[in-house]
Amino acid sequence: MGILYLVPTPVGNMEDMTMRAIRLLKEADLILCEDTRTSGILLKHFEIEGKKLMAHHKFNEHGTSNGVVERLKAGQTICLITDAGT
Repeated sequence: MGILYLVPTPVGNMEDMTMRAIRLLKEADLILCEDTRTSGILLKHFEIEGKKLMAHHKFNEHGTSNGVVERLKAGQTICLITDAGT
């Protein structure tokens, strides 16, 4: 069974990002985010490359949730981040 991490992200100041959050994002098999463009800026800032980003928000969560559960059952590590900070 995999692990789903809820990873807090900074609202405006990148210095508010924790070292643990950066490590988790680097180790994740998949990163769920509200907007892949916004989250891509965050990942680029912390030199986190080659990660699969998937849009997961209130408008598509019913369509993406089953796939996320299957990935967790398969043992993947998934991080969920938001654009609105902690």
